Amino acid sequence: MTHAKNVRTTALILIGAENKIDPVGQSQQFCGGMKRYGVDADLVIYPRKPHGIQDFDHRSDVLNRMMARISTHL
Repeated sequence: MTHAKNVRTTALILIGAENKIDPVGQSQQFCGGMKRYGVDADLVIYPRKPHGIQDFDHRSDVLNRMMARISTHL
């Protein structure tokens, strides 16, 4: 959160709801902080998923969101 005000690049945060390494609350705070400073930021939380999002349906969604984000901001 300390550095959210320094972010200038669009951000897409993808996280599993059961992530024990990077708690969801931190991602929510960071995304909110970036938005507060006018950065285009989105947060997607995948239910019942840990740190690594591996199942096909969610992995496919991750890749589609990443490609959409890249094509929008290039």
